[in-house]
Amino acid sequence: MQFLEEAATRIVNSYMVLCARDNGRAVGVMRLLWDGGYIAFLSDVIVDPESFYE
Repeated sequence: MQFLEEAATRIVNSYMVLCARDNGRAVGVMRLLWDGGYIAFLSDVIVDPESFYE
């Protein structure tokens, strides 16, 4: 249960979480962290290996 709580905290504290879908199927996700000024950090970029080259 600790993992789910930590994951939920990370999502809530992110500036943006984006999920890429193909016909309703999740094929990728990324998380954006931003300081509200100049610095943004693209984190946790995950792509389904089967969908990578499509």
